[in-house]
Amino acid sequence: MDIINIQDKNLFFIGGVVRDELLGKKSFDIDLTYQGDAIEFAKTIDGAEIVQINEPFGTVRIKLNNKEIDIASTRTETYPKAGHLPVVKEIGCSLKEDLKRRDFTINALAKNTLNNEIIDYFNGLYDLKNKVIKCV
Repeated sequence: MDIINIQDKNLFFIGGVVRDELLGKKSFDIDLTYQGDAIEFAKTIDGAEIVQINEPFGTVRIKLNNKEIDIASTRTETYPKAGHLPVVKEIGCSLKEDLKRRDFTINALAKNTLNNEIIDYFNGLYDLKNKVIKCV
């Protein structure tokens, strides 16, 4: 993916952008997650300007090479009521725990920015190939 030029063993493309790349489609929804604290990670990126921090959700928006990029910390969360914002329980959980909160297996795919490895804990690649929609 030639979307950003940030590489780190703990930084992953996730969700639709990974799914769309595997389908050979252009994606307009680019999600990145950092396994750990994304806000602290963003402070270490050379040339990045922090535009916005959302501490309760562990997310940060940076500007790098005239592009604004959102990076989310891996996290676990619960929803007190349907339609309400989630309550974050843990920031910096494992990538697998973070991906558990995704809607469908085909959206619970991750791609490492350092080595391009596809991470698939929930058989999303199989479901994508077989045109199956399953909840995580």
